[in-house]
Amino acid sequence: SEEGPPQGVMVCVRLRPLWTKGREANCKNCVEMNGNVTILNDPKGEDEPRKYAFDRSYWSFDGFKDDGNGVFIPDSPSSKYTSQEMVWDDLG
Repeated sequence: SEEGPPQGVMVCVRLRPLWTKGREANCKNCVEMNGNVTILNDPKGEDEPRKYAFDRSYWSFDGFKDDGNGVFIPDSPSSKYTSQEMVWDDLG
């Protein structure tokens, strides 16, 4: 048996807000997150949603506010928003 910490790769995904071009083009979010499962919905509604499991799925698409220093934080205790600080605290 080997000594030392376990070796491996942790795979995480984080959904961020649409960029300006996407907002200007009236693009809509087609991603959902349920725990560590990320669901991609067909924007045209023709195909079944595709589900992918990751070690972590972080929602940062909406549910945030500026803390006054240019840092986004959850806008309420029930917000799904994951801040950069929360990601670092979780992943180290």
